[in-house]
Amino acid sequence: MTGPADSAWISARSDDGWYGQLQGPLAIRHVAIQVADSARETMWEVSSPQTCDKSIRRVQYGALPTGFEEVVAPRVLSEGASYELTLTSCDYHEGVLYFSITNGRVEPDNG
Repeated sequence: MTGPADSAWISARSDDGWYGQLQGPLAIRHVAIQVADSARETMWEVSSPQTCDKSIRRVQYGALPTGFEEVVAPRVLSEGASYELTLTSCDYHEGVLYFSITNGRVEPDNG
């Protein structure tokens, strides 16, 4: 996940060091972002219900990709909060990364 918090791009790539289980770039089937605390409030969730469009390799935060359904509408990501991003690829591999918002930008976090 890279870029400003209000329009960050999400992609499944192992070469950025955040996704140990994913070999990227991969086509995305499901994206979920939750607050990384005990309450685990979902901040945004989208899913491709039946088929998986293998051309979808990047998703912009808050923008519904073609063929996806919005499970949870996007909420504002808060400065200083830690979040967990879970991506599922078209072949059902899953990767998780943690990030926080610092000075309005997405930064990797240890979770």
